[in-house]
Amino acid sequence: MSAASEVLPYFFLHNSLAASDIQACLLFAAEHFPNHLIQPVAQQGGCSYTLVAERQAGQQTVCSLPDATDDEAELHKKTIIQFRLLKHALPIRTARAASRLYIPLAPKTRELGHITVSNAISSQVCVMQFIPGERFSEVQPQKPSLSPTILELYGVFMTSLGTFFATSWSTGQSYTNPLQACTGKIGSTLLSRLATLSQRLPSRALRERARETLVAGESGVLNSLPVSLTHGDLLPHNILVDPQTWRVEGIIDWAEAEDLPHGINLYALEHLLGYLDVRSARRPRFVYYAEAAQLRNVFWTAFRQQVPGCAWSSREVQTAMGVARDVGCLLWHGFAWDNGSVDRVINTVDDGEELACLEAFLGLEAKGGARHDSVVEMKV
Repeated sequence: MSAASEVLPYFFLHNSLAASDIQACLLFAAEHFPNHLIQPVAQQGGCSYTLVAERQAGQQTVCSLPDATDDEAELHKKTIIQFRLLKHALPIRTARAASRLYIPLAPKTRELGHITVSNAISSQVCVMQFIPGERFSEVQPQKPSLSPTILELYGVFMTSLGTFFATSWSTGQSYTNPLQACTGKIGSTLLSRLATLSQRLPSRALRERARETLVAGESGVLNSLPVSLTHGDLLPHNILVDPQTWRVEGIIDWAEAEDLPHGINLYALEHLLGYLDVRSARRPRFVYYAEAAQLRNVFWTAFRQQVPGCAWSSREVQTAMGVARDVGCLLWHGFAWDNGSVDRVINTVDDGEELACLEAFLGLEAKGGARHDSVVEMKV
């Protein structure tokens, strides 16, 4: 079992927990996974503390998962153990739905129990299937043009991502009024959040775009889209790829997932077609790759090949997909993430990176699908 680091992991610092809580988590893991090497993963977030338990060679596996079957014994050669404060608890029903709908990309997940840490704070403990792969954030290029070798790898990545979105479409449900079926944190407040953005975003151009999107949403333009279980943070660090081929191997962290009209998480596609340049002395800029249009076409080609043409090819559905994408961009980047709360509208002082993404993704500085960088001036 590994010793606690002298420097507290971000989860413990962020939540005002003590160094002794690290040892409590490690002890809990060791008790439930004997004969395993317990180590923290390299990247830790603010909402969870994640360990990996690896069964030692020649040792017997003791399965401590509730309702586990013999077929799942293989899972315990390597298993993810995750500790989450209850305010950031993983909805197990949602996680199980994800693993069923998006097999084999979403990990099988079970709740193992609870542990009490500092100040009598209860923490949820989950165990998850270990999915091999590297976070795409670790391999994604941070330069404006891609080499032929990287472009070929990116094509594999975009094809498998298009397949993931096609699965989302195919497993969705149709409703007369999709928004009435969306009862989660974002879905139930979608229109009111757009209304807030239309009044408070820090530039006239952004406020107008939010208003147009709100009007489209109120008119029922999203009604032609299925409602799908939608990942709530589909960013490069939550996408696992084979480091050799860049094929998508896993989608992790389904804690914020909920039912939403298909296409709202297309903001993810924009993140994957470029990078955030934070070197500017003035403020961050999102820069699209020179090959972004080519890669976007690869994505949509893969999507169209797996979704029946009659389902998506009408102008009505394509318009709805565009609106859904704009809704996602506005909601995910128009509100700041403040310790789990997503109610504060971004501003020019504190949220430069969110503004850079929002400007670029909405294409305010370049019409007609041309390559565009984030260069919109903040005029209020």
